[in-house]
Amino acid sequence: MYDERLVFIAQVMLRLQPMFKPRQIPPQRRTGHFFILFFLLMTTVAIGAVALLSYQIVRELILQQLKEKALLKVQKGISEIDRWLAKRKAEVETLANTPTVATLDWEIAGSYLKSEVKRLREYQHFTLAYPDGSYYTTKVDFATGKNILDRLWFQKSLAGELYVSDPLISRTTGVVQVLVSAPIKNLSQSIGVLGGAIKIERVEQVVQSLKQEPNSYAFALNSQGRAIVHPEPKFKGTIEKPAPSLLEVKETNLAALARRMVNKQQGIELTQLNDKWYYIAYAPLKEAEWSIAFAIPRENLESQLEALNSLAVILSGLLVIAILGGWRQMQLFEQTQQQLTLLAQQKEELNQALTELQQRQLQLVQSEKMSSLGQLVAGIAHEINNPISFIYGNLPHVSEYLQNLIQLVNLYKLAFPAIPSEIRDFEHEIDLHFIETDLPQLLASMKAGAERIRKIIFSLRNFSRLDEAERKEVDLHEGIENTLLLLQHKFNSKIQIVKNYGTLPPVECYSSQINQVFMHLLENAIDALLDSLQPDKRVEINTQLVENAKGLNVRIAVKDNGPGIPEQIRAKIFDPFFTTKPIGKGTGLGLAICYQIVVQMHQGHIWVENPISGGSEFIVEFPIRSTAV
Repeated sequence: MYDERLVFIAQVMLRLQPMFKPRQIPPQRRTGHFFILFFLLMTTVAIGAVALLSYQIVRELILQQLKEKALLKVQKGISEIDRWLAKRKAEVETLANTPTVATLDWEIAGSYLKSEVKRLREYQHFTLAYPDGSYYTTKVDFATGKNILDRLWFQKSLAGELYVSDPLISRTTGVVQVLVSAPIKNLSQSIGVLGGAIKIERVEQVVQSLKQEPNSYAFALNSQGRAIVHPEPKFKGTIEKPAPSLLEVKETNLAALARRMVNKQQGIELTQLNDKWYYIAYAPLKEAEWSIAFAIPRENLESQLEALNSLAVILSGLLVIAILGGWRQMQLFEQTQQQLTLLAQQKEELNQALTELQQRQLQLVQSEKMSSLGQLVAGIAHEINNPISFIYGNLPHVSEYLQNLIQLVNLYKLAFPAIPSEIRDFEHEIDLHFIETDLPQLLASMKAGAERIRKIIFSLRNFSRLDEAERKEVDLHEGIENTLLLLQHKFNSKIQIVKNYGTLPPVECYSSQINQVFMHLLENAIDALLDSLQPDKRVEINTQLVENAKGLNVRIAVKDNGPGIPEQIRAKIFDPFFTTKPIGKGTGLGLAICYQIVVQMHQGHIWVENPISGGSEFIVEFPIRSTAV
């Protein structure tokens, strides 16, 4: 679009060319004309370059807003599906924990589950499965004689996991469905599995609702890169009739996109698919191993830049007019040439003074911005801390009062077994049993959210003003071991920790702050591996003593064999609030705090590398003796 406007400007310049034909100038004045013409030409080029650069910057800003709007649209659809699946999970888990279902007696549990199918309406049927893979279903009143021992949803829930399956064909009904399954437990041991079959059409409706732009389309992938929803039928399949995985298609751009979706990444990018350019926004679900993408034709998204392009044409026309005006003023320039020569040294001095003033102004503005940012962050953290502490401190009392009220209701039931019909009807209407089981879960969720906010506040306070601490000699290996002990609940037996400790002397440092660096680096490595499909997950810690021109330094490296860090974001990872983690999981302050501790407090360096063997490696290096700042 904007190439056509450049052609138009060139045509205007060609039409104006006769006006620029050289006149017969006396020999003594040709030199003056030449310098004036050269100055005018250079000024025009400079103005044009600045205008083009400004156009590109504004265009990129507007385009970025349009891309973020498209990504937000995908995230909104994902949130809708997540809420729907979370509710189904809670329903199935609640039913699995009822005493009726826990009997595993189909004559008792069967009629109850059939009534729940009618009440909940979202389910096609419920399946009660035993550890040997045999099962009953509310679709029939007898054992089917079939076995689901090979079903992944059965295996996951028998192992104690609340799980949402990929689409599959029911062995009882032959209908495509999704199974939401939960373990039936006796104390801490799984004694069976309850599965609820839900329709795949709900997911298809939400995904299809994203398609509002002409020639746009949306699709959803499972954990294997196979399409759950896709406009091309050849890509859709089930566990029994699998379609080709998009990870293995010949089109490299589509395969790369599918790989990022399977790795639970999110973003929006310009990609060429089937010889056509699309902006593709994609993000993962939380409640299932699925991802959703929305493809918008490039021309659809960039058509909203039409007003900016029109403004660029108008400004280009004004620039042409300005050039003509400058040419008309050439005679005036000749008359004042002598005066300009006299003022040339003064102009140079003024330009130098202006340059120095601008540089000083930039330094003052940057200093004020950083000071204001620290005060703002500290103020926000302080203002939020009081109300969230009040909420967090009162949650245990609310939980206690809730238990007391439930116990009081149960005592009333025991004391007065003959319940009036009005009370019994109201009890069924509000589903008192569900409230008794769901309220503690709601309080637990509120407590987890409050803890999350407190952790963010703590990170904000650390970022705005690191607490002063005593500087002393410490054993860094001991600090690493203590940090691993605190993180043991996260990696446990899932991740192998390999320690290659060198011989280190006692190091003079702020021990609590250095331990905080270890905590952030190890947490990031563990999180990267937990989200990775790598079967052999490993974190390697290396320490050694190195020497440079300034003296002895200690070097600590934390290496993982996860997916690694893309080159395009490596320069941003130490920026405050920059994070690649899903929304709600990362604050974007951890690595910024690490940088502040290592560089500003210990006069050291911190950087990241992508080893040839794969994964990523964060390296910290600082002097064993340094002056406190």
